[in-house]
Amino acid sequence: MLDTRHEYRALEEAILGVIGSMDKPSSPAGEAKQHFHNRLFGRSHATRELFRQRILAVTLDDLRRVAEQYLTPGQASTAVVTGVGQRETTTALREELGLVLQEL
Repeated sequence: MLDTRHEYRALEEAILGVIGSMDKPSSPAGEAKQHFHNRLFGRSHATRELFRQRILAVTLDDLRRVAEQYLTPGQASTAVVTGVGQRETTTALREELGLVLQEL
């Protein structure tokens, strides 16, 4: 993102894809489920509309700023979630990558 010049058209297509997925029609059951979850998590119509407007207002400079701030190698981390049956088969890989096994 930081080293390449990006065209606004690609961003515009991405924004339209996100908005399109938000605005797509749903079945009556899907609409009821979405309404339930919106109320459950306190997402009012005004909140959702503000979120939509903020998505439409995203610029290439916004994406660069986010990439600079959050997508840096120093902040990167790796996690592998697997079942206990994979403990022995992943030992060499964990050692190679310097991963620490943490059982939850």
